[in-house]
Amino acid sequence: MLTLSPRLLACARLVSGAGCCCDVGTDHVYLPVYLLQQGICTSVIASDIGEGPLQYARQTAARWGLSDRIRILLSDGLQQVPDAGITDVVIAGMGAETICGILEHADWLQRGTNLILQPMTKAPLLRNWLAENGYGLCREIPVQEEQRLYTVMQAQYTGEKRNISPLEARVGALDQRDPVARAYVQAQTDALEKKAAGLTRAGLDARSEEALAAALTAWAQGKEQEHAG
Repeated sequence: MLTLSPRLLACARLVSGAGCCCDVGTDHVYLPVYLLQQGICTSVIASDIGEGPLQYARQTAARWGLSDRIRILLSDGLQQVPDAGITDVVIAGMGAETICGILEHADWLQRGTNLILQPMTKAPLLRNWLAENGYGLCREIPVQEEQRLYTVMQAQYTGEKRNISPLEARVGALDQRDPVARAYVQAQTDALEKKAAGLTRAGLDARSEEALAAALTAWAQGKEQEHAG
C-alpha cells in the first residue's frame, strides 16, 4: 500500500467517496493511487498542466497496477477535464492565487462538488475568495509536515456571497480545540507581530496588524468564539 505525506493524507480524509475524484496538479499521482487502494473511490481522474509530470504519473499508476483505473489528462486546471460524474475535486500543493484562478474558470463546481483545497501560500486570500464567490467552508484540517504548518480546506458552493472579517480570513473553519490549529494560528500571530514591530520602527501605523495579532491570540486561547462576517 502507498503511504501518503501528512498533507495528502489530510486531503484523502476529506474525499467523500460518493463518485469520481479529480486530482488537479496530480504530479506523481500518489493521491489517486491511495484513493483506489483504500477503496475510497472506484474511479479517479488525474490531471496536470505539464506533460513531464504526467509521464511520472503514468509510471506510478503502472507500478501499482492501476493504469486502467486512473484516467490521466493533460489540462490547464480544470479546463480540459470533463465534469460529468465528478463528485470531488482536489487542488493541493499550489499557491492561493493559482487555486482561485482554477476555481474561477470552472462554473460547474457550483453544482455541489466537494472541494478539497490545500494552499501552500496565502490561505487568507483563498478564504476571502471562497466567501466572496459563494463557497462555504465545511471543515479545515491543520497539518504539520516537517517544519511547516498547512491547512487543508473542504468547501462547497452555497450561493451565499459574504465579506468576511480579517480574523475569519485567518482562522476559517479551524477547530480551536486542535493543538495543531493553535500552532498554525500562533505562527500567523508571530508573523503579524514581527511585521507590526517593523512598521513601528519605521514610524508607520501598525494598529491593524497589532489588533489582528491580538484577535488571533484570543482565538488560540479559546476566547474568540464568534467570527465577524
